[in-house]
Amino acid sequence: MADPTEEGKAISVVWEVPSDFPTHYATHLVVQHTEDDFTVTFWDLRPPVLIGTPEEKRQQVEAIKGVRATTVARIILSPRRMREFAQVMQDNLKTFDETVGAQAKDAKR
Repeated sequence: MADPTEEGKAISVVWEVPSDFPTHYATHLVVQHTEDDFTVTFWDLRPPVLIGTPEEKRQQVEAIKGVRATTVARIILSPRRMREFAQVMQDNLKTFDETVGAQAKDAKR
């Protein structure tokens, strides 16, 4: 008798995102790799609030030593999964450009 785990039975996956799962907006990302994996880090960098006259704003900018970028997520992927991720992102961007992107261009006319 064959081992049932070798028969390749398809099992459905139910993708669930809990309603209280945090969602973050990322303004920047960094991709790093070793020979074994890829690390994708997403960051949120918010510009400082500047108020006042143009001269006051210029002074505020000159006083800034730096701005903080906060890590909102870090994902580590195998090279195989990174290739899949890159392909899915390219396919999705193409679909976006063909549908939403085209609609946005038409709306501006």
